[in-house]
Amino acid sequence: MGAKIADYKALIHKLKTEAVNAGETQLECTAKELMEKLNEGNATLITCCSAMRQCMLVEDEVLVSPSGKKNVSTKMKIRYYLHDLDSRESAYVPKKRGRKTGSTLKRTSGMKRNPKTGKIEAKFNYSFMTEALAGWLERQNLSYEIRENDVLVDTQQGQWLIQIDYEKRGKKQTFNSKMYSLIKVMDPSIEKYSILMESKISSKQEWKLLSDYMKKKLNITLLFINHQGKVKEYR
Repeated sequence: MGAKIADYKALIHKLKTEAVNAGETQLECTAKELMEKLNEGNATLITCCSAMRQCMLVEDEVLVSPSGKKNVSTKMKIRYYLHDLDSRESAYVPKKRGRKTGSTLKRTSGMKRNPKTGKIEAKFNYSFMTEALAGWLERQNLSYEIRENDVLVDTQQGQWLIQIDYEKRGKKQTFNSKMYSLIKVMDPSIEKYSILMESKISSKQEWKLLSDYMKKKLNITLLFINHQGKVKEYR
């Protein structure tokens, strides 16, 4: 398993301390250099770049900025200034995309009538599910990035990828198909994986049938969301 965000942050802190003791006024490092020091054979570029940004203080500079959707690159280069390390404020701003201030689930989710009960319920569409997930993550003080079909979360342990299983037209996927789709995208740079899906008894029963060893080994959990937008994690 590759290095985690905490590992990279500890390394950067160590390099800063060594530079200060050597009488330096600044420290410049690239993602490639840091990965060569910590990588255990697996690619951890996303984790590395995230840690580099989180270690920035006010006045620090990004000398070489990544381009592209993932916003990561081995060439990413940051200059850390070494004065007043204990008193300068953090320059890191967590990404929180896709949720506007003051938005509500009722305004964006859409509603439908349950044919069995006749009750009006929320549709499990992309908007409803991402809104609920965003609120759940924010209550845990986690920074995140909402992407096309998933959400990438920054945690102390590393990157957490959450796939969104929202209502789509056409044939519905089976539970096993959903799990297989998640396993297919697994990457060494991601520490934890989950699927956010509608809370159903059948899905919970399917989840319980899976090997606990496999869940722990792959670090997979399920996030179930009910009609009120409440999210609960199952391990």
